[in-house]
Amino acid sequence: MIDFIFVFLVLLAANQVLFKSLSNKFSFFDKKLMNKLYLYHVFFFIIYFAYAAFNASDSKVYYHDAFYFEGDLTKIFTTGTKFILFISTVLVKLGLSYLSLMYFFSWLGFVGFVFAYLFFRENITINVKVFKKYD
Repeated sequence: MIDFIFVFLVLLAANQVLFKSLSNKFSFFDKKLMNKLYLYHVFFFIIYFAYAAFNASDSKVYYHDAFYFEGDLTKIFTTGTKFILFISTVLVKLGLSYLSLMYFFSWLGFVGFVFAYLFFRENITINVKVFKKYD
């Protein structure tokens, strides 16, 4: 559990550095909104983690395979599923638990969402409001 707290705090700090950098680069980037979206994302991570704990999940297989991996890491440093196994193996060998590994990949998904938001915000010039309030 201590590894999860450490990973959570490190990734939370990484978010703030990323948000500061992006808000300096893009005038429309709202750090407060992104922090709220991050909390929303964490909430759904908790729901998915609870679901995965009692049901079949690819994440269990990745963790199991990473935990018991013995061999040359360069053989799995490639694209596709093996790349996910490579990242998982490196992190598990560094001592990350199943919870921490799931959280790390959830965070990567959130970062992908942030950059997708930037892409669309930069390239769609019309002002779209959701619920007549949110840009």
